[in-house]
Amino acid sequence: MRIALLSFVSLLALSGTAFTQETPLPEPIRESASAPLARALADLRDAPRGDRAAAIAKVVDLAGTAADVTRTIRSALPAPPTEAGWHVLDATDSENVTRPYHLYVPESAVRATEPLPLLIDMHGGVSRPEFIDAERFAQFRETWTEIADEYGVVVAMPLGRVDCTWWTDAGVRHVQAVIRDAKRHAPIDSDRVVATGFSDGGSGCYYLAMAAPDPFAALLPMNGHPMVAVGASQRQLYLRNAASMPLFVCMTQDDGLYPAQTVLPHILALIRESAQIHLVSYPTGGHSPSYFEDQSEAFAGFIVSALRDPQPDAIEWTTAHIETGRRAWAEVLEIGAADTDALAEAVPDIQVLSSPGRVLIGIGIDREYDGAGVRVTTVDDRRPAGELGLHEGDVVIRVDDTAIADLGDLRVVLGKKRFGDELTVEVRRGAESITATTTIPPFTPEPSYHRERETAWFSLVRDGNTVNVTSRGVRRLRLQLSDAQFDLTKEIAVVVNGIERARELRAPDLQRIVEDWTSNADSGRLFPAFIDVAVPAASDETK
Repeated sequence: MRIALLSFVSLLALSGTAFTQETPLPEPIRESASAPLARALADLRDAPRGDRAAAIAKVVDLAGTAADVTRTIRSALPAPPTEAGWHVLDATDSENVTRPYHLYVPESAVRATEPLPLLIDMHGGVSRPEFIDAERFAQFRETWTEIADEYGVVVAMPLGRVDCTWWTDAGVRHVQAVIRDAKRHAPIDSDRVVATGFSDGGSGCYYLAMAAPDPFAALLPMNGHPMVAVGASQRQLYLRNAASMPLFVCMTQDDGLYPAQTVLPHILALIRESAQIHLVSYPTGGHSPSYFEDQSEAFAGFIVSALRDPQPDAIEWTTAHIETGRRAWAEVLEIGAADTDALAEAVPDIQVLSSPGRVLIGIGIDREYDGAGVRVTTVDDRRPAGELGLHEGDVVIRVDDTAIADLGDLRVVLGKKRFGDELTVEVRRGAESITATTTIPPFTPEPSYHRERETAWFSLVRDGNTVNVTSRGVRRLRLQLSDAQFDLTKEIAVVVNGIERARELRAPDLQRIVEDWTSNADSGRLFPAFIDVAVPAASDETK
């Protein structure tokens, strides 16, 4: 495949989908349910975390069976109390950590009993030491309000910081908690949640696509880079996972941080895997979403038309970490060579050789520093900063012959450097001024996605009450069972690499389904039962 970066490239046609101004709005509103169980489930959905125990007990008392609960949840529950406009709220995650977020509720949501799409917008500069204060953040949050008002989209903006970045477990839990908490304040369709973000937020979208895509119908990364997700997370990530998610990718060719030429190889690799990719690349705009106005109609169409299949009959997933081992209703519980791995054909890894990109000297930046120069927070000894002898707390005041007043100056001067160039940096350290010179090492291409850890891969297909699994490196797998997919009055059979590993009758568990609803209020994924499937470890002969 040969694709050139034109002066203005719009590759939407690659997906076979186009968006126009005639994109339909959501289906007409219907009357909400009013039965006691429906009201109790709505109260459980809307209850603050500390009040949920009593709400759970009430639902269990009213419900006769797990089927009563799932049937009622899938009907139209009473809408949550809604007030239009912006709200500054808190969301408490599964580890009981509370963090702030901003929520925009369009006027149409106040009148709605039919749930609306939810857009999660992750901000950039996420590695700052503190959350952005509400007054300062207010100037950034208006980006999506016009689309939200016109198309009936609820917008939630989680706040991140250095201990809650989008590519960490804490950041993912926060995003998930924001999705859950937003359902307490506005009618939201669990199958129409889309994540977007600019810069670090865009890189966070790539992380979610490769490691934690389950709540989302689609992702819209703007001026981010998959390699930020890889490097910053220190996780072994797999580009193949992102092929299962619809992506609308925006980039600029003159981006000083993540130029399009360095992102494009990853996107083209996904396109070759038949991923649903909408790609727009602009020749200019720098590191900014300067294309937003041009693309706003396409963005709106992408958001309101995205629809998650909550319980797909076919799933494929790859992981090297138990923490990122779940996809839809299947979850890796143990990784390791298994005795039937040889019966499964190895799946080719999707690998991309690294490209030169911009020169990185290997320092973290204090974004809250408001003095002259750029203050250093961390030093990577493997990069030029280590050779220069820079320390935490140093303030960079000059690079070569250019005075550095702020981060913008530093980006401009480093953007002109090339691998192999000489680099001179002057820093202020306390009362001293220190100057050092080094040579930027030549660039050597390497595989972008590191592979030190053992990999677990599975592909499964449901056929009635039988699940056929092909896997490598999976010792234990949990299958979450929905009464929308399986006949739970009959045995469930699980066949792994041609060998039947389980045949069980699993009765629906009322308490389990209520607790699931409590944790995520996800009406699309209700699992009243599960099966754990064990595969013996490989012997020396089968390794």
